[in-house]
Amino acid sequence: MHHTAEAVVARLLADDAPPFALLHRRTPGRAPDTVEVLLGPVGEVERLTDIPLPTGAPKDGAPVADALALVPFRQIRERGFEVRDDGTPLAVLRPGRVTSCRSPRCWRRCPRTKCGSRTASSTWTTTRTRPS
Repeated sequence: MHHTAEAVVARLLADDAPPFALLHRRTPGRAPDTVEVLLGPVGEVERLTDIPLPTGAPKDGAPVADALALVPFRQIRERGFEVRDDGTPLAVLRPGRVTSCRSPRCWRRCPRTKCGSRTASSTWTTTRTRPS
């Protein structure tokens, strides 16, 4: 589903905005300037195999976003490597809604501000600068 950049950014900047992710990536069948917007709850799991995923193919055969995982470095322990665990959680956004907008329009409407992520056990923040 494609929405105007104004509508997408307004929703993300609202006081009651749900957790979200903006993905700008090359995806077959999509224009190269497409920004995917995933909205949904965020939870934490211990292991990659604990990420809840549906089984089987989507009913209509179209691509879907079932989960977006923020994988901390410590997860390499699942492959048998020793790591220092800094406590960063394995956070998973479960998209309940996926939409998109064109990146130049989307970035022009995003304010220059600090943004970040907060989960039950950690917080990270970064300064986002808008592409010129």
